[in-house]
Amino acid sequence: MEALEGGGDGELSKLDLAQEAQALRRVVSAYLNYASAGEEDILRWERSYSKLKPDHKLLLKHLPSKYTQLRSCVEANMFFIHHVLQAFSPPFEMGDFTSGAGEKCQSISNLEDCGVGENRTLQADMYARGPHFPSEDLAVGDGIDNSSSFTSDGMKKPSVSQRNDERMDPRSSNKRQASEISNEDWRSEEESGDGRRVDNRHLTSHSIRPTLNDVVKTGENGFKEHQDFDETSQAKDVVSDRLAVNRRDLLTGRDVDTLPSDVGHIDDSEDMETGYTTIWYQPNFQLPVPPADVDKVRCIIRNIVRDWSEEGVCERAECYTPILKELEDWFPNRSQRRPPTCLVPGAGLGRLAFEISRLGFVTQGNEFSYYMMICSSFILNGTQEALEWEIYPWIHSSCNTIKDEHQLRCVRFPDLHPASAEITEGFSMCAGDFVEVYRHPDQKEAWDAVVTCFFIDTAHNILEYLEIIARILKPGGVWINLGPLLYHFADAHTCSSDDELSIELSLDDVKTIAGHYGLVLQREKVLETTYSSNIKSMMQNRYFAAFWTMVKEERGVSTNGAAVRRPEQIFADYERRATEDRP
Repeated sequence: MEALEGGGDGELSKLDLAQEAQALRRVVSAYLNYASAGEEDILRWERSYSKLKPDHKLLLKHLPSKYTQLRSCVEANMFFIHHVLQAFSPPFEMGDFTSGAGEKCQSISNLEDCGVGENRTLQADMYARGPHFPSEDLAVGDGIDNSSSFTSDGMKKPSVSQRNDERMDPRSSNKRQASEISNEDWRSEEESGDGRRVDNRHLTSHSIRPTLNDVVKTGENGFKEHQDFDETSQAKDVVSDRLAVNRRDLLTGRDVDTLPSDVGHIDDSEDMETGYTTIWYQPNFQLPVPPADVDKVRCIIRNIVRDWSEEGVCERAECYTPILKELEDWFPNRSQRRPPTCLVPGAGLGRLAFEISRLGFVTQGNEFSYYMMICSSFILNGTQEALEWEIYPWIHSSCNTIKDEHQLRCVRFPDLHPASAEITEGFSMCAGDFVEVYRHPDQKEAWDAVVTCFFIDTAHNILEYLEIIARILKPGGVWINLGPLLYHFADAHTCSSDDELSIELSLDDVKTIAGHYGLVLQREKVLETTYSSNIKSMMQNRYFAAFWTMVKEERGVSTNGAAVRRPEQIFADYERRATEDRP
């Protein structure tokens, strides 16, 4: 399908929808396989312990107890994941693609690559409509729609590519920045230890459905027959029995204590009602997933710490606070009647976009990864109070640990209840590829500000990002950027036979090209920061991130790179335009 510049019938083809459904099935399958993958790790550690000499075991007699605690932590994470999946409603009807059309996608390419679709594009009606204002006839409510997967205003159907899902942890893609890789924490994309996203910047719990009710058998799900059980299959069964009670409790609402002792072998058919709460657990929905996909789920858990926990406050202060202060500087007296608009590409779990909205901006976060969107939707729309949930984000890495309790520690979130916070009306999350969505004609000169944080190096072609940013900014609009240049596809050739496009520019080249597109550098400095780091780890990866503010030149005005206007001048023009728009 050719990319649309405008027009079109607004319908995705059946093949496109099948590819989208396949991509979503793979992501959900990765979430559901979280627990079995965790069990496999623990079994491996236990096997290593069993090989020790008796006198060595005696010195480490606390380890069996630790392994038991780790299993409880995995269960707690999985409990949260089930609630996340229970609350998520996909942007299209999935029932049509759990067989038939879904298998048609499988016949197009092998399972690992199905849904990659580099050329898949959004149709016209799926483009974000751009900024919205309270005066417009929109059902924005309080900015958060608790009945849907995201806020209703501006939410679009995603065009998901597994290429981008495979770089959800940009800091962990490409070159290994750390000197060691733990055996139990390997990645198909390198992880620098800070857990930067594996998808476009690129979503935990037990593997439930692929482990319940005889799913370990041959056929479309790709599992082995019972007589061929290996240790992986056994790990799935162990997790299945342990989690069946949790799952039944989620789907029926019955108290765990009242369930029969054989609940691990229940007939799921009675739970398979219409809707998406249960479709994820149907046998024909599941897909086998590689370990790298499950690792993306682990990465999402670490990103929750960064964005929505008290433990992440220092990292947010290093990354988000400078951006927020810069926005306040450039827009000091924001109008409540017609607030300035701000786009946040690569919004991830949504905290930065959320905080910008709290400053008085009509804010839209844009995210490409289903992993991120599923989780951010739940946090923004599904949480009921602050510190409601607990996860154990660091249990999967046993390297660089000072104390066992550091590895086993709990993190509670959200530190701030989103629905209780005062945000600007019109806050929205838009799903889709940044270039495909915002190159649409409706987006031209639509935004007063664009904020990018650890984002611009996620591009195949960074020139496209710069071109789109310049195009969607209003004349005099502000682009604030923070992040390194760890290009996600720089080493793609080492793990794929495809000849991936990857344009890797120096920082000077990036600024020069930005100037070519009319973005004039106003302020610049280097900020030292981390990304999803474990604050109690012996290994800390720090980035010397570029932080700048650029302003889009006014029409017909060339500055040849000279500073053009101060913040107060920008705001004066903004106020003038807002006044002229008033009736």
